[in-house]
Amino acid sequence: MEKTVKTVILALGSNLGDRSKNITTAINRIQQEVGHVISTSELLETLPFNMETTETFLNSCIKVQTALTPLELLHCLQEIETDLGRPKNTKGKKVSRTIDIDIIFYDSEVIETTELSIPHKEYFKRDFVMIPLLQIAPNFIDPSKHLAVKQLIN
Repeated sequence: MEKTVKTVILALGSNLGDRSKNITTAINRIQQEVGHVISTSELLETLPFNMETTETFLNSCIKVQTALTPLELLHCLQEIETDLGRPKNTKGKKVSRTIDIDIIFYDSEVIETTELSIPHKEYFKRDFVMIPLLQIAPNFIDPSKHLAVKQLIN
């Protein structure tokens, strides 16, 4: 049986090392291991959000077509993060990182488990996600809020 291809939107951020290279490397790995990258936002430099660090971030959003299930996607992205030098067990902790990859949307699905929340709970409150997201998916409808991304701008 053939798997259904879904459109997912991911947010990437880096504030350690060669930030631009970290994001490019992550996107290349996503292209190889997750699926076809349809579009990529510009890189956005931002101040750290709720963190005790002065290292600024580079952030980006990408739109990807994938046949992976939500959990397969999560585990693949976590492996990419680990391979690119993100310390393990930092989920939820506000530490500097070589790469952070968050699943913002998985097609129009709403998923709420102990391991995974989609859409991402806080994305619409974060300019470092919303600004790149507007570049690649302004008309995407948030399946939990039933509003287009462009309608969620503060």
